[in-house]
Amino acid sequence: MKINEKKLDLRVARTHKLLITAFRDLLSEQGKLFSNITINEICDKAMVHRTTFYKHFEDKFALLSATLTWVLQDYLQMSIEDRLRQPLQHVGEFTGANCSKPEE
Repeated sequence: MKINEKKLDLRVARTHKLLITAFRDLLSEQGKLFSNITINEICDKAMVHRTTFYKHFEDKFALLSATLTWVLQDYLQMSIEDRLRQPLQHVGEFTGANCSKPEE
């Protein structure tokens, strides 16, 4: 049974990675706002069926939460010196998002 459980964990991790990466890519597109991103766009970019999305996440807000958790885990694994030198620039690099203020 452990082999099947391990395979399931790898598939879940792969699906999460695909969805998070697609979500990050969509967020980093110029002019793309979170409110304008649809679950269909995320699924198309990740090449994952919509029902698969809902097996893993309740909605796009849950995906946003998972994405932020993933980004912060990577950020917190960095050395303190690197985090102090350029605190939020590294978060922007991890998310792939443009951290500048939106134009009004």
